[in-house]
Amino acid sequence: MCKAQAAENQVQHLCQSHGLAPGLARQVQVAAVQSVALYRAELWWQGQKDQLAGIQLMINQQTRAITGMLKTTPVGPLVREAGLAPAEALLESQQLRYTTWLLSLPENHLAKKILPVSFQEGDQHAQPGEQTPRN
Repeated sequence: MCKAQAAENQVQHLCQSHGLAPGLARQVQVAAVQSVALYRAELWWQGQKDQLAGIQLMINQQTRAITGMLKTTPVGPLVREAGLAPAEALLESQQLRYTTWLLSLPENHLAKKILPVSFQEGDQHAQPGEQTPRN
């Protein structure tokens, strides 16, 4: 998160000094900050509340940078106005895309070996006591 915060500070400075339109500011925020904060989240995200809170805080800062609103403005409407998604939705989406990609690989691909049996063959083939993935 330190690298994402540094990128956020640089983007905010850029947006303020050059007066970027909200649409451009949003594109820069997503490309430069969210990509750093969510790097490889499909591998490390397992519902950690501290990580979720940190990323949501970053998204809240992004909404204020994009919309130019004050810190006292409620965040909920700002997130929608800025066109950003909540942190949990971003993290779950990234994991879902990665899982879909893994499932689309050929059967003999080495990356498929990291998937649980229930992902590869369905829940009915899972062994007793074997964990099934979260929904």
